[in-house]
Amino acid sequence: MTQYYFDVKNGITKRDHRGLDLKSDLEAVAQAKRIAEEIAAKPDQHTRRVCIVREDGHEVMQVDVPA
Repeated sequence: MTQYYFDVKNGITKRDHRGLDLKSDLEAVAQAKRIAEEIAAKPDQHTRRVCIVREDGHEVMQVDVPA
């Protein structure tokens, strides 16, 4: 298992300090998409994307929050 962090970015980065243990980058992308959908469902959210960062500091990818 690898620790993944899901930072929220909208001009200012809100760091995820807890993260999740997941089996693969693919699982991390699926989780980031769920987080993005949850953010989009909240009123008045200006978040632009969720950034996936692996425990080694490597950025896996960024997932846009749907409008």
